[in-house]
Amino acid sequence: MPEKADYKQYRGTASYQRFRVSVVCAVTLVAMYGFIELLWGLLGYYLEVDSLMLMALYANFVLTPLVIVLVVFSVVNFKKFKQKVDDGSIKDEANFTRYLPGGYISSMPVPVPVPVARDALLTPAEKKVKGLIQMYPKITMVDIAAKAGIPGDQVEDLLLKLLSSGVIKGHVDPGTGEFISGMIDTTRVKPVDDAVFDCPYCGAVMKSAPVKGTSVRCESCKNLIVVN
Repeated sequence: MPEKADYKQYRGTASYQRFRVSVVCAVTLVAMYGFIELLWGLLGYYLEVDSLMLMALYANFVLTPLVIVLVVFSVVNFKKFKQKVDDGSIKDEANFTRYLPGGYISSMPVPVPVPVARDALLTPAEKKVKGLIQMYPKITMVDIAAKAGIPGDQVEDLLLKLLSSGVIKGHVDPGTGEFISGMIDTTRVKPVDDAVFDCPYCGAVMKSAPVKGTSVRCESCKNLIVVN
């Protein structure tokens, strides 16, 4: 049998979780079985109610096979877990599973939203650039380099990479060389004199604040807002 330390060390693996859950289910079912037999059997016997005694008998026929199956399942899972601990393959499994209270579901694949999974792969510099694009309606390449802490000659390539992968939205103004953001988070935005934050038609707060030389359609009233 594996040492107690092994249980703690590998409790996040799918093998251990299968063993743990099967034991919990078996113990729970045995407790239910005992309670039903004791309650219905004793009540039926002392109260001389045949229907209660008959229900206890039926419960015995149903629960006994289930208990046996769960006990066998627990033994099989334990042997598989022990085998993986003994041959060392459990270490590889432990690298790919996580432990959460309540257990077995934590070892199953959990769908991750695409934007979340994509952002998790960004480098620190890429995350900083994305944050700047969300905060500033327009920003110069020099400011991006300074605020993100990256060399100036890498800014355009980094922006192109983030644009092509869909991490950021916007375009470079050919006249001023500034990056015009198409994904402004108006809750984090920095003040810019020529930016429009409220729709001039309906007064709704703009999710993407257009700046001079750009346009955007209001999501509330659907009017096109052009900033000249």
